[in-house]
Amino acid sequence: MPSVDLLSPGRIDGFDTRNRMFMAPMTRSRARPAPGEDPETLADMVLAASNEALRAAAQAVEAKLRGQLPDLGALGLPGM
Repeated sequence: MPSVDLLSPGRIDGFDTRNRMFMAPMTRSRARPAPGEDPETLADMVLAASNEALRAAAQAVEAKLRGQLPDLGALGLPGM
């Protein structure tokens, strides 16, 4: 796979860009619920997915730190 410089200029859908890094639009005007669903349900699903991603990231960080730190409970420190 060829390497691409993400900071080099690019073009997408007729627009010249200063670099090749893009973010998908996350506006209400583009987010449309499926037929028969209300916008609040869509907002609830996005919020739930965001919360789950944050929880998973926090769990991964905690697990990594736990493996790098000594067992502080052995020192008699409460709550560790």
